[in-house]
Amino acid sequence: MLDKDSPFTLASPAPPRSDNLGDLALATLRTAVLACDPAPGSIVTESELDARFGLGLAPIRAALARLSAVGWIVARPRRGWVVLPVTGQHLADLLAARRLLEPVLAETIVPPERAREMQIQADIYEASAHRAGDARHFAELRAATLCAGAVHQPRVRAWLGETWELSLRADRHLARRLSITRPMLPLGALARALAAGEGTRALSLAEEMRGAFEKRALAAAGFSDAPIGDVPGSATARSSAETIHQDGLKAAGDQPTRGQDR
Repeated sequence: MLDKDSPFTLASPAPPRSDNLGDLALATLRTAVLACDPAPGSIVTESELDARFGLGLAPIRAALARLSAVGWIVARPRRGWVVLPVTGQHLADLLAARRLLEPVLAETIVPPERAREMQIQADIYEASAHRAGDARHFAELRAATLCAGAVHQPRVRAWLGETWELSLRADRHLARRLSITRPMLPLGALARALAAGEGTRALSLAEEMRGAFEKRALAAAGFSDAPIGDVPGSATARSSAETIHQDGLKAAGDQPTRGQDR
């Protein structure tokens, strides 16, 4: 049975319907990881997940193997599976990926039919701006997926979508563990800019969000190393901050951006 006490089961979109239990298990576990439930860095077992979601050990095991292949979890012999932790290195990796991938937004042209749908979804997203907690988190995930889906190149589209999803997951974890909060992201404005063919505006919004994310990442590195949420001011924490800063400088040098990140 589904865990009805879990926050993400109340507010998250239902996993896509599938006659394949393996696909359903993958969608369910993926949604759970993005909801930080189980928490980053925690250890889960196949039997625990089967008891919680009621999908069967074989589909759960197959889904875990697929998530492991993309680095979302790591197997620990005789212990279970470790969920991807939020560390200084992980935050630096997300920032570097965003610096490389987001410039494609400047050249993205959206077909008219998709543009109309994006305008409608932007209206829905902005109407939910008053929401908080789970409702806001999943609204942002849906909006980020919508915007990434406008990119033409399939591989870049998939990489950008996953990078944004993991960035939202990191933000959720930082808010829970370190009370590093932020206002709702301007993803409605980003969707409108893409729908209108305003590539320069879309890239500017992406840079603004990335710059704010980098500031939150640096603030988190000042608290801890790995996983986020431990001893403030340690030598390893300072190392994490330096990693985020230096990786950002290197990525900026490798991939020019529009002006200076905020």
